[in-house]
Amino acid sequence: MQWQTRQYSRIQAFEREVFGVLRLVDALHRAPPNHRLAFKRKLTWADFRTEDFIFREPGSATRQFLEHLLQSQSLQVNVSMELSGKETIKQAVMVGMGISFLSAHVFQVELAASMLAVLDLQEMPKMLDWCLLHRRDAVPSDLGAAFWDFVLGDGAGFAECRLSGRA
Repeated sequence: MQWQTRQYSRIQAFEREVFGVLRLVDALHRAPPNHRLAFKRKLTWADFRTEDFIFREPGSATRQFLEHLLQSQSLQVNVSMELSGKETIKQAVMVGMGISFLSAHVFQVELAASMLAVLDLQEMPKMLDWCLLHRRDAVPSDLGAAFWDFVLGDGAGFAECRLSGRA
């Protein structure tokens, strides 16, 4: 998807280097495990039309990405609340206040404990790049260069995460 690439390419003072690919299935909607949509397979965007959504705060990259996806589907959803921070959103979703859109990296513990469910949305884009950014005019320190080499060599492995409740 070009959304994030366009956003970063506007910053001319920076250069980006891809170290892995985030399957966007890793950034699906979250629901409590007993939510009616948690039991359905092959959901479409239209299935979310009447759901209460919990959005991240304005300016959040997660919110901007979700808004982009909703706009591309010409879908209006009911934003029941806006909350700051992934922990607050996870708690609101777990008690049934709505569904939300979060990266799978932020709820691995809750997923393993069956406190959240990954909804099976079929029409998600397939990939998003994980990138390192650096200033074009800066020479990295030895420590910075070592970190850069580590992330480029091993970062993709650390970026992987589970999408089902049990390991």
